[in-house]
Amino acid sequence: MTVTAMSPTEFSINFALAALAVWRVAHMLVHEDGPKRLIAQLRTLAAGTEIGRALDCVGCMSLWLALPASIWVSRRLSEFIPTWLALSGAAFLLERIGGAPLIVERFIEPEGASNDELLRTENDDPGRDGPNGA
Repeated sequence: MTVTAMSPTEFSINFALAALAVWRVAHMLVHEDGPKRLIAQLRTLAAGTEIGRALDCVGCMSLWLALPASIWVSRRLSEFIPTWLALSGAAFLLERIGGAPLIVERFIEPEGASNDELLRTENDDPGRDGPNGA
C-alpha cells in the first residue's frame, strides 16, 4: 500500500472539514436531543458512567471524536498526534466562540397589569404642533 503525499491545500481543506465535523457531532451529542430524542435517551442510559460524564462535556467528546478524524486527515505517523490534538482544540474553540444559546420565551402579562402608561397620547407632547396648534 502506497501513501501519497498530500498538498498543503488538501491538508488544510481536510483539516477544516474534519474540525467542523468533530465540532458538529460533539455539540450534537452534548447539547441536542437528536431525532426522536435518541441522543437524549443515550445520555440518560449513560448517566453516572464515564461515558455519561464524557457526554456532558464538548471538550471531552471532541477529544474522542477527533481520534478517528485525525486518521483521515494525517498521512504520516508523525502527524497523527498533533493533528488529533489540533482537531480537538479547533472543535472546542468553535464551541467556545458560539457562546450561550439564545432562548426566547414568550412574555405573559400578569392578570390585571397594564402597560398603557408606556404609550403616549396626543396631549403628552404640547410642543408637537407648536404653540398655535398648527
